[in-house]
Amino acid sequence: MNNAERRTQEYLARIEAMRQGTKAQKIRYNLCMKYLYNFKDDGRFGRIDELMAVKASSSKTRVAKQGKNDIPVRWDNGTREVNRPAEYKTNGGRIEELIDRLEEGKDKLFVYKLDYTVKHTVKSGEVKTETRQEEIICYFSQFYSMLLELNAIKLTGGKHSELAIQPSSKKMYERLLEWPIPFDPYNTYCEDDFEGLEM
Repeated sequence: MNNAERRTQEYLARIEAMRQGTKAQKIRYNLCMKYLYNFKDDGRFGRIDELMAVKASSSKTRVAKQGKNDIPVRWDNGTREVNRPAEYKTNGGRIEELIDRLEEGKDKLFVYKLDYTVKHTVKSGEVKTETRQEEIICYFSQFYSMLLELNAIKLTGGKHSELAIQPSSKKMYERLLEWPIPFDPYNTYCEDDFEGLEM
């Protein structure tokens, strides 16, 4: 079994948990199954991750369109708990629009997940191990500062090229492992969680 087949099987096991859930969960399940077997779609795992990054009770039933809020994050604003919108990205996600907003003084909560291939050299040759870095949450400004420092921004190919994350950066992978705030859709976050933190 190659890495792509192994990864598909891993996602299938996670997706199956939604089959018997709420009406919205069943819709998410059907969409995830559709994405999972669309092998021509390079972004299929990222779409699935976004659909699964919400509570079981969430009414989310589709992947957000570009420019729209991706997922809700439970937020304590000091007076009460509210849902606050967050951007969700995986691997080499496009970030040009987020950069433009940041330059306008508009920061946003940012959830990120990286699949990284660690290379080991042994006597028999090079061995590649694909690892899953769990989702983290931060402000996009914090994440962007790290990208600039590590030169981990690339330009996508194609007719409509955009700035995107360079996911093959080992230094970025190591920084993300050190980030102290994992993302969990059932957790409640507040401003103090991120105060003074740098990636």
